[in-house]
Amino acid sequence: MNKFLFAYNIRQNALLFLIILSVLLLYFSIIIPMYDPAGNEDLIAMASMKMSPEMLKAFGFTITPNVSLTSFLASYLYGMLMIIIPMIYTCICANRLVAQHTDKGSMAFLLSAPISRKRIVATQALFLLLSTFMLLLCITLFAIVYSNIKFPGLLDVRAFIALNWALFALMSFISGIAFMASVCADTTQASLAFGLGVPLFFYVVKMAADATDYTFLKYLTFYSLFDYSAIAATEASFVQVFIFLFAALLLYCTSIFCFSQKQLAV
Repeated sequence: MNKFLFAYNIRQNALLFLIILSVLLLYFSIIIPMYDPAGNEDLIAMASMKMSPEMLKAFGFTITPNVSLTSFLASYLYGMLMIIIPMIYTCICANRLVAQHTDKGSMAFLLSAPISRKRIVATQALFLLLSTFMLLLCITLFAIVYSNIKFPGLLDVRAFIALNWALFALMSFISGIAFMASVCADTTQASLAFGLGVPLFFYVVKMAADATDYTFLKYLTFYSLFDYSAIAATEASFVQVFIFLFAALLLYCTSIFCFSQKQLAV
């Protein structure tokens, strides 16, 4: 890792990080107090008035009465919001780390320094993974503290941490896709089109599988491996987590190799 390049990445992406973090903190601060330990019938009725059951399923809202606080948060936030919003961060950040430098010509300046290509791209990859981890860590800590203030002892902390660990594995895989797109593309437009377009496309497939009778579609999208409801209820194995992490490792290693071989003007 190159510490100077890493510090530059922090400065360049701090505002984006804080904006995404603020949006997520806002959602959690609104959703957590909506939980009713006596039952969520009123919330379910209100949601049903605004959207059909199919639309609720499509957006990942599967709230049921007398559910635990952990399952409530999983159903309300981890079916859509906690996937889409961190995805936006990882894809934009990945684009900035490599493709934007290539597009603007500043990559030539980086390559002219006495630093190997592999060290440069490994620094960028490490920053993307660590900043994504820090984003989810801040959210996890906030949710645990705020939940225990509002509803002491009702949050299953172990299950909630497991849920966010599984989410980090998913985001690592998505960031791997975005990072590979950033490495292979020569323009920011091409990088975002593939890096953000592919994860969004498969999420739309997931929504179609949830909202229609075409359940076979769930086998065509990797989001089906992220069973947030089962994880929150401590009924899931973590094989899927290792699949995501292994796939992410392959994507990042391939990206580093491709960058080391790519023809770039210096």
